[in-house]
Amino acid sequence: MDEKKIIVLAVILVLSLGAYVNEVTASPNVLTTCGNVGAGSHVLGNNISTTGDCFILTGNDITIDLNGFTITGDDDLNDRGIWDGGIPRENIVIRNGTIRDFNQGIEIGASDGCKVEGITAFSNGAGIIVGDHCHVSHNIAINNRNAGIHTGTDSTVSYNIANNNNSGIGLNLSNVRSSIIYNTTNGNVNIGINVACPSNLIGNIAQNNGTNLFQQLGTCKRYDNLF
Repeated sequence: MDEKKIIVLAVILVLSLGAYVNEVTASPNVLTTCGNVGAGSHVLGNNISTTGDCFILTGNDITIDLNGFTITGDDDLNDRGIWDGGIPRENIVIRNGTIRDFNQGIEIGASDGCKVEGITAFSNGAGIIVGDHCHVSHNIAINNRNAGIHTGTDSTVSYNIANNNNSGIGLNLSNVRSSIIYNTTNGNVNIGINVACPSNLIGNIAQNNGTNLFQQLGTCKRYDNLF
């Protein structure tokens, strides 16, 4: 290989490595007020209070890290803390903070392949609503008026606490082929776990609910649960 070709290849390699480093180390966008949120990585910079919808997702591949902060609504019957606008979105990640006093805390029921983790959702109408093929883990959904956590088809729901949701359901998995693993749903007025079969339930605790477990469309596989 002649010297000119070696130099050209070296320049290409350096430029490609530089682009990779910039992408990986790029700082997330800091959110300090409610508004539309597009593709990319975003982090909350402070607590936020609002009288309407807070964050409306406008694209795919969005990560919102609440960074330990709280988004607070005004108990309006139409507002949402984080919403996909009713438009199918993909690869949405929401984590690490508190959402309270909205009609729906997180409402991404039209979206596919999402992840919601480390969220505390309380005093909402519904705490967390997601679509199909989603992973919902290590969340706390308590004292909501309706469902604590509601998921779509082929979802994995694990290590959540969904207690004392006042007139609704702790975990509402009304579509089939879900994995419900090591969740606690106690003291919900209506149903602790509502699940469409076939699905798998492993290591869950549902006690002191109106109905601890309600299975639709047949019988699910159950291992080491306490109902």
